[in-house]
Amino acid sequence: MDKILVIGSINKDFTINVDKAPLEGETITSSASSYSLGGKGANQAVALARLEAQVDFIGKIGEDNNGYEAIESIQNDGVNMPVILKSQTKDTGIAVIILEKNGKNRIIVNQGVNLNFNDEDFEIVKKLVDNYDYFLIQLEINVEFIKKLINYLHSKKKFIVLNPAPAYHLEDEILKKINLVIPNEHELAILTNSPNPKNLDELKVLLKQKALELKNKWIVTLGEVGSIYMDETNELFCPSLQVEVVDTTAAGDTYIAAFLKKYLESKDILGAMQFATKASAVTISRKGAQESLPYLKEIV
Repeated sequence: MDKILVIGSINKDFTINVDKAPLEGETITSSASSYSLGGKGANQAVALARLEAQVDFIGKIGEDNNGYEAIESIQNDGVNMPVILKSQTKDTGIAVIILEKNGKNRIIVNQGVNLNFNDEDFEIVKKLVDNYDYFLIQLEINVEFIKKLINYLHSKKKFIVLNPAPAYHLEDEILKKINLVIPNEHELAILTNSPNPKNLDELKVLLKQKALELKNKWIVTLGEVGSIYMDETNELFCPSLQVEVVDTTAAGDTYIAAFLKKYLESKDILGAMQFATKASAVTISRKGAQESLPYLKEIV
């Protein structure tokens, strides 16, 4: 089985449950609150491990309890961490999640040490690159570090998967070096510096344009609508499954991990999309970030 290296963020999540998010200047009460472990990098690594993929993870923590708790939890889920990057000057990242009764959320992230990936860290990561063929990265850590990493991985002919979240505009010079890009529709618009697509037809036009220009593969996740794949010659659509929505927090992380797991096994794009859709349907049917990530036995 192909081994994947995930490089990304580690956060401590604070979720506050409300009927409806407050308006500007409005004070409301919460029905419940909870702490959990998150960060898009850590979530995707744990999701891959629970789906029984071969995955290693590199993240960075501060010298604080949040960081050490996260490392322990990640490793307990079967994720190998070949190195643990640390900072004495920045705290481990924190995310505040406002979770509405309908399952939709709003997330505010204090990236903390996730913005502190530096040249010293890059040299450490470089020494490990030859141990892997597939790399999964996001934009929840220092973007300049990510650009440098993409350039290096491309020079080594590695397969790069990018989840461009949180949304950030990247130059085409960087995007064309990525093999597979997996944004949602809002991240797609910001990533490509394009108007937000008004409907599925506009989104398809934008996707096809980018696939032809950059000669790479794209999957856009569309929430309750489903997901769409596009490359230079192919277009595929996978509808979502209708389930009761409890919490959408880690749905995207689950989809990406599940797609990559199944795609590396079968090279069947539509089959991998269908598997990812089933996996994310499990995630949104229960609360939390990492605690909501499904195990393989729950999908098959």
